[in-house]
Amino acid sequence: MLKDQGKLDEAVACYSRALSVRPDFAEAHNNLGLAFQQQAKLDEAVACYRKAITVKPDYGEAHTNLGNALKEQGKLDDAIASYLKALTFKPCFSEVHNNLGNTLQALGRLDDAVASYRRALQIRPDYTLARNNLGVALQALGKFDGAVACHRQALAINPDYADAHYNLGIALQGLLQFNGAVASYQRMLGSTRLCRAHNNLGSALRDLGRLDEAVASYRRALEIKPDYARRTATCCFCMRTAR
Repeated sequence: MLKDQGKLDEAVACYSRALSVRPDFAEAHNNLGLAFQQQAKLDEAVACYRKAITVKPDYGEAHTNLGNALKEQGKLDDAIASYLKALTFKPCFSEVHNNLGNTLQALGRLDDAVASYRRALQIRPDYTLARNNLGVALQALGKFDGAVACHRQALAINPDYADAHYNLGIALQGLLQFNGAVASYQRMLGSTRLCRAHNNLGSALRDLGRLDEAVASYRRALEIKPDYARRTATCCFCMRTAR
C-alpha cells in the first residue's frame, strides 16, 4: 500500500479518488485518516475517522484510530470515550486497552490505568509494552515491588527492551536497591546513550558513594545534552562533594 510505503501524498490522492466514486466506503475514510495522521494533519484525520464511523458505526478500528488522533491533540477525555466505544465492538483488542491505560495515566487516573493494562495482559500475556506501562503506573502509585516484577517480566520476554531496563532502574532506586539500579541503567546504556539514564546512573552511583563514577556519568549526560541545566547543577554539586 502507498501509505505503508511512505508515499503519503499519493495515498491521500488515491483514497480521495476512491471516495469520490464511493462516498460510503468506510475503510477508505479510515485509511485516508491514517494517511493524514502520518502527515500530522490531525484535524483532517479526525474528520475522516468520524466519517468512517458515520458510515459504519460498529467500525472498531476507526473508533480506535479516532481515539489515537484525539489523544495526539491532547483531547484526552474524548480519546477515552473513543477507546471505550471501540472496546464495545472489539473487547479483546489488547492494543486499545493499552492505549486507554496510557490516556488514563496521562490524566492521573492511575488505578484505572492499572486496570486497563491488566486487561490488555489478560488478553495477551506476552504484550511487553503493556507490561512495561503497567510497571510505570505502579511506580507512580509507589508500588515499587510490583513495578520491579512487571519490568523483569517484560525483560524476560524481550531482554533488549531498553525502556524496561530504564524503568526497572527507577523502580529499584525507589526500593533503595542502588546496585541493582546501576546494573539496570548500565544494561540500557549498552544499547543507547539516553541522557536521562546517564543522569540517573550518576544519581544511583552517588547514593552508593561512588562519586568518581557518578561524575563520569553526569559528564556523559552533559555530552549528550550540554544545555540541560539540572544535570549540570547535579554534576557540579557531585564534583564539589567529591573533592
